[in-house]
Amino acid sequence: MQTIDGRTLSHEVSEHIRVMAVRRVRAGERPSAVIGSYGLCRTTIYKWLRAARRGGEKCGATIRMEVA
Repeated sequence: MQTIDGRTLSHEVSEHIRVMAVRRVRAGERPSAVIGSYGLCRTTIYKWLRAARRGGEKCGATIRMEVA
């Protein structure tokens, strides 16, 4: 499977992927399998999950706030 450069995705698409990925992991799927299905870097899912634990399901906004 080809890896996708997440920076090329629109904000709306990125946010949707983040929310869906977190939901799938919470439903019991392995994080590496979830992120692999989207073709994104494996370490990304762990940042999303950490942000979701801290700030809820809309974890994308949390990640941007931590970086700023």
